[in-house]
Amino acid sequence: MSKVISVETLKNLFKDDMTIMVGGFLGCGTGEILIDSLIESGAKNLTIIGMILLCG
Repeated sequence: MSKVISVETLKNLFKDDMTIMVGGFLGCGTGEILIDSLIESGAKNLTIIGMILLCG
């Protein structure tokens, strides 16, 4: 079974009131497509868990 899914399938997985843990360090190393898809999904009231590291 493939672990790769389309962006459209990804968007449909996000639901209101979910808690989502994001890999990477938000400032660098995070999947931008994941974050963009999350915003475009329209899901509301989310809790996002991530590590903030300022890369500069």
